[in-house]
Amino acid sequence: MKILALDFDGVAADSIKDSLFTAYNVYLKFNPKTKIFNANKLTFDNFEEITAENKNIFKKFRFLRTFATGAKYLIVCCYIIENNEDIKNQKQFNEYCNRFDKDKLESFQKEFYVERKRILSLDLEKWYKLSPPFKKIIPQFNKLLEKDNVFIVTSKDKNAIIKLGTYYPLNIDENKIIDKDIGLNKAEKLEFLSKKYDVEKKDVVLVDDLLEHLLNIKKNGFTGFMATWGYNNIEQQKEAEEKGITLLTPDDFYEVLCHL
Repeated sequence: MKILALDFDGVAADSIKDSLFTAYNVYLKFNPKTKIFNANKLTFDNFEEITAENKNIFKKFRFLRTFATGAKYLIVCCYIIENNEDIKNQKQFNEYCNRFDKDKLESFQKEFYVERKRILSLDLEKWYKLSPPFKKIIPQFNKLLEKDNVFIVTSKDKNAIIKLGTYYPLNIDENKIIDKDIGLNKAEKLEFLSKKYDVEKKDVVLVDDLLEHLLNIKKNGFTGFMATWGYNNIEQQKEAEEKGITLLTPDDFYEVLCHL
């Protein structure tokens, strides 16, 4: 038996707008005099206008998103943009993150989920528009979810996944969502699945878009596939291939994974 673990953001959901919306509003709490967006709080009403007027900020955030492996690091992306840091790769990004002590990063993370909960409570339909599905992937995603050995492994909370799933739509069994409460590290989540279903680590397969996640789980004995339509770039895709990680495209996503 094998276990297939599907990441959500960057695989099923194009959540870059949601990430920026939530992360920036948290950043604003810590830096009320920021020059980013002239310190204007993002709302459903002003988001599109503000980001359209600041395309360079949106573009840089999306680039940095390829290095951010958790909610706390999305806030760090805002610090990098504020200070006009020239971050070009994962090593430089990690070094910048190391400037923040653990407690500060944990505060970022805690506030991120507080803000996400607040946004969810305002208007689900408007929030959904900030995190639309990768339309070509959803039918394939649903076919895979029909299998008993397929799970969603995510840093979002279960409630957010279920609510988004009603709009996409996704055929979700909430018992198959391994969310942030199991752990924020993907390797921890895969370890949980490995032990629960008594499956060898090499037979637990993660589909994720972030190279850092995939390298980490590979180091821990698990198997990884990279979703190339998510938050990664050509250099990261090349490195993934060089390190034995299979690349997936929207065209072969289901055909490759349905045989696991």
